Parts: sequence; C-alpha cells; structure tokens
Amino acid sequence: MKQLLFALDGLHSTGIVHRDIKPQNVIFSEGTRTFKIIDLGAAADLRVGINYIPKEFLLDPRYAAPEQYIMSTQTPSAPSPPVATALSPVLWQLNLPDRFDIYSTGLIFLQMAFPSLRSDSNLIQFNRQLKRCGYDLNAWRNSVEPRAAPDIKRGFELLDLDGGIGWELLTSMVRYKARQRLSAKAALAYPYFDREGLLALSFMQNLRLQIFRATQQDYGEAAKWITQLMARSGTKKDGGFTEAELQELRVCMII
Repeated sequence: MKQLLFALDGLHSTGIVHRDIKPQNVIFSEGTRTFKIIDLGAAADLRVGINYIPKEFLLDPRYAAPEQYIMSTQTPSAPSPPVATALSPVLWQLNLPDRFDIYSTGLIFLQMAFPSLRSDSNLIQFNRQLKRCGYDLNAWRNSVEPRAAPDIKRGFELLDLDGGIGWELLTSMVRYKARQRLSAKAALAYPYFDREGLLALSFMQNLRLQIFRATQQDYGEAAKWITQLMARSGTKKDGGFTEAELQELRVCMII
C-alpha cells in the first residue's frame, strides 16, 4: 500500500490523475522488488489537458469513486497547453481530482484486509452494500460484523491493531465526498506506515494524529491550521509549545 501511494503521489505531483487504479493495473518488478502502476490509457494530464474531456469518463465501475468524474462537468474543456498549464493548479485545488484515485486505492486496501472481497462478485456486492450505507464504512461494518464470516472478522481484527490505525486510514480513503479523502502525500505521512505503529509515535506525531481525527480533514490543512493557532498564541500561554516543538511541527507539515 505504501508503494502504491508513493507511485500515486508521483503522478499527482505532476498533475496526472490515473483514473483506473485497480489490482490488474499493478505489477511487481522482480528487479527492484517494488510494485508499480501501469496502463495510463485512461489517465488525464491536467497540466496540458491531455485526455481530459469534462463530460466523458473512463472507469472500471468496480473501483470507481462515487463521483465518477474527476472534475466538475461544468469545468470547461482544456484550452491550449500554455493556458491549461497556468490554470491547472487552480482547477486542481477546486476539484481535488487526485482523490478519485485515492478512493480506488482504498478499495485495494480493503481487498488486502478482506480476501473474500477479491472476487468480482463479492466486490460488486460490497459496493452495493456500501452505497446503501451512504458510503459510510463504519455503517457498513456495523451491519456486517455481527454476522460476519471468520475471514471478515480477521480483516477487522487486522485493521484494529495499534488502536485501529489501519481502519482509520482505510475510512479516510474510502469516503463519499472527495474533499474529505486523504491525498496520497497525507496518507504516506499517516502513522499506519511507521514500523512500530502507535508505539513508535513521538509527541508531535501523536499530536498530528489527534488533529486529523478531530478535524477529519486532509492532514496538510489541519496542520496548517494548528500551526497558525500556535503561532498566534506563542509560548507564554499555559500549555503552549516551545519554539523547538513548533519548528518540528512546521517541518512535519512540509514533509
């Protein structure tokens, strides 16, 4: 999962949305011992507008996010490459098209934890159940866990390790609203990927996690908010942070 998110972050950082993330488009390189994303036939390069048509979408319904389109259908067709290059950062922030890929990656994460969902029929059934639950994974869990088969229960147990950090990451990726999903970069900074899980979290990492849990927003937005708040309050107030701790949080936010 970490390698997939790293590859996605590379794509998204250059303005490309894959639009067809699924296990069939992931290969394992024997040479580098890493997983790689392939098949960019449906990808849209929003820097110059390549393969982007507002009211046309290419997707696999088994892994597609609920919104289907990566950008609002009201977004105009791509202009000339120089103009598209200038406008793409603005449109990216308005629409967050990369979160489409995050939803699909979250479904792969789900299949890693629950082997029974790896078949097409069971994944399609899960998608129907999730839709009935309003795309709320917690509601889905409440509906299936009491009568779940042993392999489903094992999946929940796996994601509940280290205080449920895996389940939190999963639910932060698979959400109905794109803006409420983590970016690939924010997901990579999530404590789930620390070697020792929550046991290895420093004071500042724990603060980051608590901020995210409280705001349910992208980590970058939450960290920026708390940093500004602490900068205004300074260190004179009781319970304030030292300059060293404040600087560490600023560095974490950049990373």
